[in-house]
Amino acid sequence: MHEHQFYLKEKQKIDTLLGNAFRIVAINENLSGMFVAFKPIGDQSNTAHATVHLRIPETRKYVTNLLLAEQVDQTPT
Repeated sequence: MHEHQFYLKEKQKIDTLLGNAFRIVAINENLSGMFVAFKPIGDQSNTAHATVHLRIPETRKYVTNLLLAEQVDQTPT
């Protein structure tokens, strides 16, 4: 499968979780890629409910940009 198709599949997984009121709670990166943990917004437990394994560099950049955009949105004005 072409790398761009892998990127689209990984991006779709992330967008689906975020669209279903999940938020990113942890990121672990190692030599096999990035593992992004999600849990529902408002959930007070310490356990993640979903984890996505990202292998494509462009998808990892996408997640980083999402996190940076979220920080900018939360910055007091």
